[in-house]
Parts: sequence; structure tokens; C-alpha cells
Amino acid sequence: MKSLYVKFVLLTFGIMMLSSILAFLISNSYYQQKLKPSNDQKITDIAQSIASYVDGHPHINLAEYLENISSMGYQIFLTDDFGEEAYFGAPFRETNISVSTKEFVLNGNVYHGILHFPQQMFVTGFFANELKYTIGVPLRHNEKNYALFLRPDIKLLFNEMHRLFGFLPYKVLFIFGS
Repeated sequence: MKSLYVKFVLLTFGIMMLSSILAFLISNSYYQQKLKPSNDQKITDIAQSIASYVDGHPHINLAEYLENISSMGYQIFLTDDFGEEAYFGAPFRETNISVSTKEFVLNGNVYHGILHFPQQMFVTGFFANELKYTIGVPLRHNEKNYALFLRPDIKLLFNEMHRLFGFLPYKVLFIFGS
């Protein structure tokens, strides 16, 4: 026969597991329904702002400007009508974007790779460091058409949180272990 202590521990553990699973499912659903469209719109606005600034400043050095923008926490891919390509900021894990997508943006359309990231249970587009999960906007500079693809550099933006979460278990052990 199990003691009251064992029953208490098992019940507590079961409640914690069930709560964790439910919290994960609810937060994933919330991200898919509310945060993903909002995030897509926010990054679209930033990309369009960059394109608008470049269009209004024809004498700006485009490569230097995009390198500066990428240093503020963005990964950028730029291509033109002739197939010349350039990357700014941290490299993408995968550079898998179709030619038709590039042409779609070069023809003046906005590409929403973040919004159209497939809904999956354990993966969100927020952390998928792939070129196809970006926002693409048309950009015109010095009479030349470009397609600008942009996404936040999650590794750069969350580096401090990684350190905090990595350090937290050691701190807890130090406090409770003494």
C-alpha cells in the first residue's frame, strides 16, 4: 500500500505535467491566432519603412544602410532583376526561397512568409531561421528594382535570455544547495 506521501508526490507531479501540456497548447494556439498575424504586420511595416527610406534617399549607399539595419537585429536578403544577391546580418540556416517568390516581390507585391508559415504543434515561424519565412517587399534604388526580404535575428535578440535560462538552474542549485 502506498503511503500518503507517495500519493501526494504522484498527484502533484501529474497536475504539473497536465498543467504544462495545457499551457503549451493554449500558448501555441494563441501565437497562431493572435501573435503571428500581429508579428507579420509589424515586420511588414518595418520592411516597408526601410524600402520607403531607401526610395526617398537616392544617394544613400544601399549596402552600408542595410548592413546598419541588420546590426540592429535583422537578417536581410536582397536580390535584383538580374539575379544578383546579397545577405546582411547573421546567415540564414536555410536559403530556400523559390525564384517565383523573388519574382513576385520584384513585380511589386508583398510576400508574407511569416504569416503563411504552416501551423505546426511544436514549431513556430518565429524561430524558423529560413529565408522563406521572411517578409519580402519591393524596393527601388537608383532606377533599379530590388526585392528585400527581412526577418528579426532571433539569436541576436534573445541571446541574453539564453544566458539567463542557462544560468538559472545553477543559481537555484547554489541557493538551495547551501
